[in-house]
Amino acid sequence: MYGCEAWTLGKKEEGKLKAAEMWLYRQLLSIRWQDKRTNESVLFELGIERSLMNEINTRRLGYNGHAINSQKTDLVSTALVGRVEGCRKRERRAMSLTDNITTITGLSVGEVVHTGRDREGWRAAVESSGGATIEHGVAHERQVSDAP
Repeated sequence: MYGCEAWTLGKKEEGKLKAAEMWLYRQLLSIRWQDKRTNESVLFELGIERSLMNEINTRRLGYNGHAINSQKTDLVSTALVGRVEGCRKRERRAMSLTDNITTITGLSVGEVVHTGRDREGWRAAVESSGGATIEHGVAHERQVSDAP
């Protein structure tokens, strides 16, 4: 996971990371693919929950707050809110780190920068988005936690 703070992940990459995490758990228990065990049964036997994507997202958000707050990495905050000049080919827009961060936090780019400058506010935002993923984002986590 070295350098995961700068990864740009789409749904496809997130799915591959989740599959790799489950593969590692199955290797730990010496479970062959022919055994036809569900992911839930493997996690239950280990007594854990999936944590790889949560850890990656927490690290990414933590670094983003550090980069926005630090004067030494002012270029990072400029690149986060800036636009690159020039033209791209006409195709689907590439996923960017900014897109990932706004999806995870549920905040706009301006709100991310403003909240990132307040250290305690950013820490609270990172902790509140601990279970968010690219697929669902923070808004989904809030709905799930509000449900009875």
